[in-house]
Amino acid sequence: MIEWAYAADSAMHGKSGLCREEAIKNDFRNAREAMLKCAFLNIKKIDGKSGSNANNLKGIAIRDKELLIDQLSLIKPNMIIFCSTFGGILKDILFKDAEKIAGTTRCYELDGTLLIDFLHPTRADVNSLTG
Repeated sequence: MIEWAYAADSAMHGKSGLCREEAIKNDFRNAREAMLKCAFLNIKKIDGKSGSNANNLKGIAIRDKELLIDQLSLIKPNMIIFCSTFGGILKDILFKDAEKIAGTTRCYELDGTLLIDFLHPTRADVNSLTG
């Protein structure tokens, strides 16, 4: 997650062309500071299991919708990176009015907040994504 936080924070401040090695080796102090600016929320708050399927997560998101809305209103993020939960789960529950950003395949905007539809970092194919 530190690499993602660093890349996102750097991109928001005009830096591009980052690589993982830079985030974790060459610029660790800035990567750590970027990580400290982040908040991490899980849809699934309890149950003790390490994984969930989409139907389970959707049910939890519906059940905890007001809690999630309250958390987001308190944090007021500039950007939200979703880990395999946007498309079939959260877009229809919390982000119905989000608009796709032209020229991108995974980026949306809602009330000035950038929404990035991404994969969970444990997914093997996460490094192959673009756009």
